[in-house]
Amino acid sequence: MHYVRINYISLKEGGANTLRAIQAKFLARDDPEQSGLLYAFFGFSNEDRFCTGVTVWHDQTKFNASAERWPQVIDGIKDILDGEARRDEFEIDSHNFPMPGR
Repeated sequence: MHYVRINYISLKEGGANTLRAIQAKFLARDDPEQSGLLYAFFGFSNEDRFCTGVTVWHDQTKFNASAERWPQVIDGIKDILDGEARRDEFEIDSHNFPMPGR
């Protein structure tokens, strides 16, 4: 099974560039084998006041471990948030993502 997390983040004006830099740094150091993160993508609204991030994980153990870091992530971006960030989590039933190693 694979798992997906969708994060919804409302940003203060000017916060999008800060969040983009944080995301780039995170993705540059990510090792999919170690972290379990298979895919991550982020989209910003036209006015850069809202970000939706989607992460796909290859197993439940690493998916759950990543969820434990959520409070630290939010604490690290609290200065650019406009309201509460929220997230939804799902087990993926079907997909057409290419699979690593295949």
